[in-house]
Amino acid sequence: MAIMDSRFIQQQPNTFYVPEQRVYLDLSQFAPYQQPVVNTLPTLGEFLVGAALVALGGYALYKLCEPEPQRRRCSACGSKSHNVARCPHVGERQHFSWDFEKTGWCECCGYQFPKTQLHHYGGRADNSKAKEMCRPCHLQCGHSGHWGNFASNPRYCRLAA
Repeated sequence: MAIMDSRFIQQQPNTFYVPEQRVYLDLSQFAPYQQPVVNTLPTLGEFLVGAALVALGGYALYKLCEPEPQRRRCSACGSKSHNVARCPHVGERQHFSWDFEKTGWCECCGYQFPKTQLHHYGGRADNSKAKEMCRPCHLQCGHSGHWGNFASNPRYCRLAA
């Protein structure tokens, strides 16, 4: 097996090869009319209109790509006025002050009872909203029949209706 080396390969000159000759084209024949190039600056009005269009396009692109603002919403109670960190329904229980005097009248059904309960209808962490209720109204009207439900301020007595 012989090693092919370029030193041992000889090329014969190609008899059909004709070296290229440079071709010169006169391009003026293709352009019968040449307009002189005039470098003029835009007027102030044209510049301001162009700048306003660029600014308007940039603002439109900004508004198109701008994310929607996140709406604040509580994941515990669903209210849109606060988040879960400030939720009065899941916050620490606040006890009513001793200044609050119970009258023995249920503010829901209107009857008088020997024992009434104070109902946190603003949530257990909100001490400012209270209603004096009898035990059946407190459960059925104030908590929709189950103590695990969030407190609500009943507009009418469900037991009397």
